[in-house]
Amino acid sequence: MNLRPRLVVIFLQYDTEKYADAFEHLRSHLSRVDPERVAYILVNNKDEGNRSSNLGRKTVLLQGDNTEREFSGFQKGLDFVRENRLEYDVILFVNDSFEVHGPSYLSNHNISWLILKAYLVRAVLGLVATRWDKARIKGKTITKWLGTDCFFVPKVIVDKLGSLVSVDKISIGEYLPESFPGPDDVFMATAPINSVYRESIINWLTERWHSKFAIEESSWTLFRSKVKAILNEVMLYVRIRELGYMILPYDIPLFAFTKIRGAFRRGKKVFLQRENHAPPDSIFNGQ
Repeated sequence: MNLRPRLVVIFLQYDTEKYADAFEHLRSHLSRVDPERVAYILVNNKDEGNRSSNLGRKTVLLQGDNTEREFSGFQKGLDFVRENRLEYDVILFVNDSFEVHGPSYLSNHNISWLILKAYLVRAVLGLVATRWDKARIKGKTITKWLGTDCFFVPKVIVDKLGSLVSVDKISIGEYLPESFPGPDDVFMATAPINSVYRESIINWLTERWHSKFAIEESSWTLFRSKVKAILNEVMLYVRIRELGYMILPYDIPLFAFTKIRGAFRRGKKVFLQRENHAPPDSIFNGQ
């Protein structure tokens, strides 16, 4: 068993003025990780294109893809990893705002230990948020989601996910019309998202978000873009869970990982054996 897993860091840049020192801070958090086991892929999502440049040993800078904001940017880095057949065991996806809420949580953890836990347990590690309303999307109740500003994903899950983008410029049409429909009922009547979640998204973007704005014709493109980002974030959580993998907080101890994983697998086996009593949605709804 490999007890020194290799790490690829896909670091997404966008606001190089506001977060000018973000990459240096990240490197300092990772300074205790064996540099022979780490490679850095920097994606500049404010500079879109297909050029790449070598910034030094095991560090590459790519032009980005901001079509689906951070998700298409992360995907650009992941595509580079796959096309160049870089060897790794875990990927750290992180963007330049990862310290926006204060000193990074990475500074409070042994990063080598986090990498090893993600690899050994085959679980995604990150900040897991909980919601208490009854939001539903595509028939699934959403009680948790993964903060996507900084999260570790083992290779086995990366491979099974394929693309990180769940809702793109085409499929957003399931949720929102292309043109501003007026101030009322902005979501499509047939959108696979319940009224609770619709209201939650609107309230967040127009009242609670730090860059809140009114939904009107002049802001419609921005609104569609932000909704895509929100849906991509929550759908990433849903897709990982439906693949049968856990998404857990950074600081859960390893012995708890093994207990949770054992209970998770036993529960999955029991449900799958109930051929005549299968629930209508995913067996992991609400998890």
